[in-house]
Amino acid sequence: MTLPETTDRAAFDPDRERGILTTTDRQYLLNEADIEPGTQAERDTRQRIRNRAYSALLDFELLLQHLEPRDRRQIFEQRTEKGTEREWAVLESVDAAIAFLFLGMGDIGQEDREFAKHVENGIRRAYAERDVVLEEVDCEIHTREGEPHSNLDERALSDVPMAELQQLLTAKKITPQEFADAVKAKEGE
Repeated sequence: MTLPETTDRAAFDPDRERGILTTTDRQYLLNEADIEPGTQAERDTRQRIRNRAYSALLDFELLLQHLEPRDRRQIFEQRTEKGTEREWAVLESVDAAIAFLFLGMGDIGQEDREFAKHVENGIRRAYAERDVVLEEVDCEIHTREGEPHSNLDERALSDVPMAELQQLLTAKKITPQEFADAVKAKEGE
């Protein structure tokens, strides 16, 4: 796994071009906004974010059905120069989108198995958009929970299994440097 030199990714740039979130929304989520906790301004900001996120979910139906394939392709091609931090940012954002959807579906009682069915349905729809007959798709999600990340303080990172180290890095519980140091320590064992 190649990590970017810096943890300053495009996703965390509050001044980038507007997506679902406004600059103020991003500043709020990054704790960089001048919004007092517990105020009406904070409640309004949170409500606006929820409304925009919901609308964005609905917009994917329009994007899937009406955005021209060349435009969709350019969203990814022009922003994913192979082996660069830009590629890392896009791929990491795809992972974050899947994680967000998985958590949201869990919040409304959808189990792993039901989420897998949504993934299968999405793949079927993607093949239909490509005008390709999909004979079979099988997506299974098998999870086994381990220790909470909060127990990390009790263990040295070099003692943590590689899969868990990668989860800790993805969850921003450790820095890329801590990850790299733990991998080096493991290789030295």
